[in-house]
Order: sequence, then C-alpha cells, then structure tokens
Amino acid sequence: MQWLRRAAECRSSLFRLTQTAAVGHGILRGIHFPKNTSLICARLALVFCLSIPLAARAVLLFGSGDPTANTTPPTGDLADSGWEFEGRWGYFTGTAIAPQFFITARHVGGEVGLFFSYQGVDYATTAFYDDPRSDLRLWRIDGRLPAYAPLYDGVDEVGKKFVVIGRGTQRGAEIWSDPSTPKVVRAQPRRGITPAGAIVLCGKDRDGLPPRKRPAILLPPPAGSTLKGWENGPADGVQRWGENQFGGVLNFRGSLGEILTATFDADAGPNEATLSVGDSGGAAFIQVDGVWKLAGINYGVSGPYRRNPSAPVIYGAIFNEGGLYKGTRLVPDRAQPSPGSLYITRVSARVDWIRSIINPF
Repeated sequence: MQWLRRAAECRSSLFRLTQTAAVGHGILRGIHFPKNTSLICARLALVFCLSIPLAARAVLLFGSGDPTANTTPPTGDLADSGWEFEGRWGYFTGTAIAPQFFITARHVGGEVGLFFSYQGVDYATTAFYDDPRSDLRLWRIDGRLPAYAPLYDGVDEVGKKFVVIGRGTQRGAEIWSDPSTPKVVRAQPRRGITPAGAIVLCGKDRDGLPPRKRPAILLPPPAGSTLKGWENGPADGVQRWGENQFGGVLNFRGSLGEILTATFDADAGPNEATLSVGDSGGAAFIQVDGVWKLAGINYGVSGPYRRNPSAPVIYGAIFNEGGLYKGTRLVPDRAQPSPGSLYITRVSARVDWIRSIINPF
C-alpha cells in the first residue's frame, strides 16, 4: 500500500532538535523541524485508514474534551500501568526498556547527542539502532536509567485491554454529518454533547511544525445530523493516557512488520482513546499476571477524511466514519457505526531483536 510505504519513508526527516544547556532542567529551548516534513507518516501509527493513515499526535479521549483530563498517572486498577516509564524525546515520547536504552518510533527521527528527559534527568543519546523489520528504534544513552518497562513477549494481545500514552494535540471542534447527504460540517462544541477523549500520539504538520488548530466553521449542525468525532485541536505537548482494546494484527512484510490494531468506539467508556499527531513513539501497555508490560509503540491512525472528494482534508478522532470520504471513497453511513482505527507496532514480534541489542549492555 502506498501510504504504508510513505510512512516508512518519513524516518528521521520528521524531527530534528536544537537543544541548549537548559535541557538539563527539562527545558527544550530551541526546537527546529525541517521544511516540508510530512505528518502523514507519524499519524499512520494510530490512524491506519484505507486511504492514507496519519501519524499519531496526542491521546484523545471519547469521554472528555477537558485538556487537563488524564494528564496525571492513572490510579486504582490502572496504577503503575506504564506512565512511570515514559520520557520526553523532543516533541515526542520514548519508553525506558533497559538501564541504557529507550525505545520509540523510528519515523519520529532524532540525532545522536540529543537528550532523553526521564524522571527529571536529561540523558544524552550516544547511538541508535533501527529494526530492519518494523518502525521501532532503540536509543542508547550515556548513564543509567533508574527504572524501565518489562517487555511483553507473548502472542495473545488480541482481545486484551491496554493503556496507551502519548503527547500532542487537544481535542478540537466537533465533526457532524448530515445523514441525507455526504456533507460534513464542523461546529463549536455545544452543551449537552460529551466531548470525546481520543489519544493523539505522533507526527508533525505538513510544514514540519507541531499541529496548529485550524479555525472551525462556526455553523450549527443541520437538523437530523449526527456527531462523527472531533478534529485535532491545539498541540500542547502534554502527556496523556487513555484505554482501548486490541482487536487484531496486521502483518506487513518488509520495514513495517506486525501492527496491532484497535478501534475508537463510542460508549466504550470515558477513557476510550485514539491517537493523533504527537502520539507517535508513545507506548501501549497490557497487564499480565498483575504486571503491566510494554506491548507496542504508537505508529498511526486512520485518515485523513474529507467532506467530499475535492474538499480540504480533516484530521481527527472519528468514532463513526459513515458519511465521510477516505480518499475518494465514501464510507457508507449505516446504522452500525464504522469507527476509525489506531495502529501500534507490535513489540512481541520483535522482542528477540530488541533483546539482542540491549542485553550485551
């Protein structure tokens, strides 16, 4: 598929950083993204669609549009579910997996010498290792990380619930469609509508910068229209978490490998999440015998969408694609919703390669 090849080609061209001594205090004083950087690749990680998937930007929730929701570590049954193993890698996220290594998505890029900020300390990177059969990249750091995530090495992820973590955009304007026509309108959030909470985890905008909120068309939805989802909102770089359930595995031979899939479903709970630009490189954790283990690294999402084949594209968290266009194809608007999907690189499929790199250290 062309969009898969496009995502694989993004690689390190998506992200380049300039850092100063202030990084030692957890501050990235200068961030530079190259011109013409494509976000399509990053979005692929979670928005895997039949047309062109998008790189993930930030975790978006179905149950809340509050930008402060799920920005602190999960508690209760979700306590210690991976939040503590996440660090900042430029605009994106990395997960500590060994005393001298963290893992992230290859397509978010980066350079040796840049810093991985983890648990209040900045560690300079000294080398990276690309998996030839997936979008995974391992980074070695100078020093020793105080804690790191256990890796899941089973084969039964499908059907398991997971916690997904990333950083990126807030949830934006509502997307409504008119059931009598394929037209879709964007409107401001209205009272009586519960904002959706999706996870947007990876990517940058087409000019190479973090996504910017495009102005919504401030029109009330037409009578009889239905809510389809939400646009990507402003990028704030805040780490968020959400929940979902793995529904399948796609096996792409070559440089993408095995991809775990999940759908962004309505009424699946307040923490139901999907990905957006900025979420790439973030992590998905599953619980096994009481221990939360790293099951995947955020790759992309379904999209983009259009009101009609020639209309501007819409990037967002969609829980019902019916009535929207994906590429030139109109998704039928049926009684049963057609939720958008998110895509996560499967760690268990590449755990032997990962251990071959980290164990000698």
